[in-house]
Amino acid sequence: MPHVTVDFERLELRHGDHWIWQLHENQAYLGRTVVRLRRHTFGSLGDLTEPEWIALRSEIQSFERIITAVFQPDRFNYGQLGNVYPQLHVHAVPRYASPRKWCGITFVDMNWGANWSPGPDSPLTLNQTFELADWLRTNMQASVPS
Repeated sequence: MPHVTVDFERLELRHGDHWIWQLHENQAYLGRTVVRLRRHTFGSLGDLTEPEWIALRSEIQSFERIITAVFQPDRFNYGQLGNVYPQLHVHAVPRYASPRKWCGITFVDMNWGANWSPGPDSPLTLNQTFELADWLRTNMQASVPS
């Protein structure tokens, strides 16, 4: 499969004071998002300042509220890895016990009851993923304070 360059800015959903939400390019888990620290660091969660920790909790609560409203996941998984992309970030992964649909496309959590990573391939093309990011931005505007 040829390497595809992703315009990650098109996947950005929200810019908070400390964190940026970015829809993950692999939507095998519908709504999977990367919550990236705005401050440049290659550290781990242990390197967060107190305001960054507090803001992360608030971002996670907002993420769960919004994704629950639009996709009704059965649980959420989180991971801070940094193996491929070293900037400090957290993977926010909605998990689903049964299939979900978005724009007529069915999403099945093939790893329900097990680890989400490594995950299967996304059922969306890259352009469809950009469309999902646009759709989420529109649907979350009223739900998350700026």
